[in-house]
Order: sequence, then C-alpha cells, then structure tokens
Amino acid sequence: MRGGLLLRLDRSDEGMAELTALRPLLETDPAATYLIDELAESGHTDTALEWLTGALDAILERTRTQQHASEDAQDEAAAMIYGLAQRRHDLREEAGLPHDEYDNLADRLRAASTHALDAVDGGPATLLFWPQAEFDALLVRWPALADSHPPTWDEHRAQLERALVDASGMGGADLGVVVGTVDGLAAFAERTGSDPTDEETLDEYADSLDEAGMTAWPPGRNDTCWCGSGAKYKKCCLPRSRA
Repeated sequence: MRGGLLLRLDRSDEGMAELTALRPLLETDPAATYLIDELAESGHTDTALEWLTGALDAILERTRTQQHASEDAQDEAAAMIYGLAQRRHDLREEAGLPHDEYDNLADRLRAASTHALDAVDGGPATLLFWPQAEFDALLVRWPALADSHPPTWDEHRAQLERALVDASGMGGADLGVVVGTVDGLAAFAERTGSDPTDEETLDEYADSLDEAGMTAWPPGRNDTCWCGSGAKYKKCCLPRSRA
C-alpha cells in the first residue's frame, strides 16, 4: 500500500501521514492489521505497538461501557480483541520485551480459544494445574518455565480461573483442570524422551492425566474450590476471574 511503500522509500513523513489517517480503522475493521504489518516491516515497531495498545484500549473501553448492537457485533469485537492482542504479544516477544497486562490477556485468550475448541470438538477441555507445593517445586527444578508461568501460585490459579471463564464464554463445555506433579512430569518426559520445559510436552502430559480423571469446573458457589485450598469457591477462585 502507498503508506508502507513511502516508508520503505525513506519518505517517512509522507508515509506516516498516509498510515496515520487510516489508524482509526484498527478499532473497527478486523482486516486493518495490515497497517501494523506495514509499520513493523519498515522498522517502526514502537509505533506499531503504540497503535495496537491504543486500539485495544478503545475497544475494551467500548465493550465495558456500551451494549453491542447484536451478537454478531459482540463476536466481531471479541475477534478483534483476540487478533490485536496476539499481534501485539508477538511483536513484543520479538522485541524481547517483558510481559505486561495485555500480554497476559493474549495468553489467556489463546488458552481459552484452544480449550474451547477442544470442548467443541468433543472435549473435555482441561487445563494443567499445579498445587502450591508442586508449583513452587516446578519453578525450582526447571527455572526456564518461569518464562511461561506466572511468578506466584496465586497468579497461577487466577490465570487458570480466568482462562476457564473465557473458554466457557466462547462456548466450551466439559471444562476442568488436571493436577500435575513435578515427579509425574519428570517421569512422563523421561518415558517419552521429551523436554519437560517444552509447551508441547506440558500439553501432552496434561492429556495423559485426563485418563486419571479431571476436576470439573465450575464447582457450585458454596462447594469446595477446585484449587484445593479448602475454601468455598465463592470466597476463593471465583472472585479471581474478576480481578
């Protein structure tokens, strides 16, 4: 497109003027991420991230404060949030930037979409959950997993709760968690000759635990929480999905 071509010809002022005029499309047109591609490919990654953040801010604010005109409009807004969050996440990862709130959102949405699709395809859709002692031991034994796991157990169970809520909202059924152990993961990795820090290995380990049974989600509000804390769900992980 003309704006991107001008940027590649080092006519930055003209190119940015062309693209900036189209920037509002990022908030309304799912196909407008080509603007981000043009910016990133011409070395304007910082601007691309700024525009993605601004578009996400605007769409999420509109979602919070305005009622969607139809279910189709709601689905389109959800798809735009998903696409913008993933594109932003990928750019930040390529730039070596640390996770922020929107990166966490991208991770949750990706997990939710995966597990919702699993459920639609015949489920059940399960997430791998580490009890507190196992979570702490996991990060000690394999420090590399700190890059793909939250820093604390409280954040770990909050992330799973939000992912389950997101999956449910996308039509997922038969949702739940399977409980992992460090010894179990180590034995699985040794048995399969795989890397215990690899995401595919973790997914396959979670699948293997399905055979032993999963903890169904959600429990009743007054039932014991799925995380094993012993507290009632309404006073434990249920509020975490709203945090």
